[in-house]
Amino acid sequence: MQRKLPTQMLRIYHSQISATTCPLDKLNPHVNTSEERSEVPIGTSVTYSCVETYYEVSGDTVRGCDVSGSLTGTALQCGQGCPPGWYFLRETLSCYHQFDTKIRFSEAEAACASHGAILSTSKSSAENDLLLRLRQGDAWIGLNDTSSENNFVWSDGSPLIYARWHRGEPNNWGSGEDCAVMRPGGTWDDRSCGRKYRYFCKMPYPASTGTTTTTTMNPETPTWPPVTTMKTETPTWPTPTTMKPTTPTTPTTPGPSTGQTTLTTTKGKDC
Repeated sequence: MQRKLPTQMLRIYHSQISATTCPLDKLNPHVNTSEERSEVPIGTSVTYSCVETYYEVSGDTVRGCDVSGSLTGTALQCGQGCPPGWYFLRETLSCYHQFDTKIRFSEAEAACASHGAILSTSKSSAENDLLLRLRQGDAWIGLNDTSSENNFVWSDGSPLIYARWHRGEPNNWGSGEDCAVMRPGGTWDDRSCGRKYRYFCKMPYPASTGTTTTTTMNPETPTWPPVTTMKTETPTWPTPTTMKPTTPTTPTTPGPSTGQTTLTTTKGKDC
């Protein structure tokens, strides 16, 4: 005697073998699609894009309709951009800017904090490459060992893991060097925190902090995300680092480390 399947199992079975289309997800108001239909046939794909003045934060721009009757991938999420002159990095969901005023390390920390930002971290090749693109001369990054010699930490309190030190650095040369700058080529050098350089700031992606933004497009830089005017927020980043006192010492081997690139000036002169 043939055994009958329960009605509910039969319905599931027939729905699986008879699926010929995939229903489309309800669209986020900031997302466009190439399809006007509510469902598409199996084997076809649907293209999604962000509306004008928004750009991709997560998800997929192309999703296929597979044999299960479901779309592949995940729904596209779009967000608004960074303040004018700041650049967005999707990997970190943060905005970056180099300021050209040359100031001391502690002053740079305070200046970034006034924007709701920190002296920029550079924890990956993607983040370091972005800072290098923004670089206009040696500039402070948020890395220092002011609390414990050779124990470098980032301005957000995280330890140093990814590193791009220049050859022979850090060397704590001369009277003590506890703060880091980015050199030509994107490598780093420890310098005296009292010297004056340009500086990089990094702030959280505005949408992730609930910031209200008004977005305008920047046609001059089509490969970058649109820029925004951001409402002032109370900074959520750590307060500026307390500097440890340094005692002048005489180096056993005078002068900077060997192997310095000829693209920068001799240590001891600001760039």
